[in-house]
Amino acid sequence: MPLGFARVSAFEILAHNKGSGIGQVLELLSGVDWQRKSKFEIDRGFKKQRRVYETNLAGELYERLNHVRNQFLHGNPVTPDTLKVPRCGRSLLNFAAPLYRLALTAALSLSRNSDPPSLDDAQAFATYFSEHSSFCEPQKRVEDALLMARGDHSTEGELRVKSRGRHIFEEV
Repeated sequence: MPLGFARVSAFEILAHNKGSGIGQVLELLSGVDWQRKSKFEIDRGFKKQRRVYETNLAGELYERLNHVRNQFLHGNPVTPDTLKVPRCGRSLLNFAAPLYRLALTAALSLSRNSDPPSLDDAQAFATYFSEHSSFCEPQKRVEDALLMARGDHSTEGELRVKSRGRHIFEEV
């Protein structure tokens, strides 16, 4: 089983509260502290098993990943075209790791939602800024990776994500 498909089970384990499934994973992803909130607003939906789910880009990508994983598990053919995200032409599997990282931030309640301390306390402000940067910069890179699925280059140059000097995602 491709690693991206195995992550679907890992999402379900993270989201396991009162059962596990797509609804619980979408609820978990709704708890992400988005740095670019306007780009990850609830703006789309899909119907699954007589229920309508309202979600955002992350939820749509997870739903597609879940659907393709289920196709694979049921013995249906999964081809490179099946894995292709229509708007950007990239493989859906490229988005599994960034999605999982976001699910982890939500499951662990990682956030930057605190107000900075007074500038009068330089040490406290420096600590706050360091911790804030440690969360926000990686979070923005992961969000940029997901935004590539839109295929509209909406982050204008922010689509290049570096990891240890290597480019993982390049602007198309």
